[in-house]
Amino acid sequence: MSTDTLTMPTGNQITAITKEAAQRATNAAKDLYQTISSDAKDSLAHGKEYAQHAIEATRDAAQNATDAVKDTCKTVTAKTEVAIAQSNDYVHQHPLPVIVGALALGMALGCMIGMSQRHEPTFRQRYLW
Repeated sequence: MSTDTLTMPTGNQITAITKEAAQRATNAAKDLYQTISSDAKDSLAHGKEYAQHAIEATRDAAQNATDAVKDTCKTVTAKTEVAIAQSNDYVHQHPLPVIVGALALGMALGCMIGMSQRHEPTFRQRYLW
């Protein structure tokens, strides 16, 4: 019969094993930190690139919108000036129809305003006066 005895590690061996395990855990944590840090830096760089592209696209869109509004304003201004000049010429060439039309329009508006201001008589106006 063999008598295999379990040998218990000594205090120095336990300390050495604990230090080795702690060192391995520290190294693994450092490797993990460097990997995560590297991935985070890459993600941050990509995020900055996307943000820069978004800013540039927004600036381009704003510039295009500004140019379109300026062009529209110039077109409207030009057409308005042409219309004013044409109406001024028409008024100078045909003053009588313009005066009659303005008079008719004024009378129509006056009648509509006068009709809209009629009120029903109050009880006092209806029965006491």
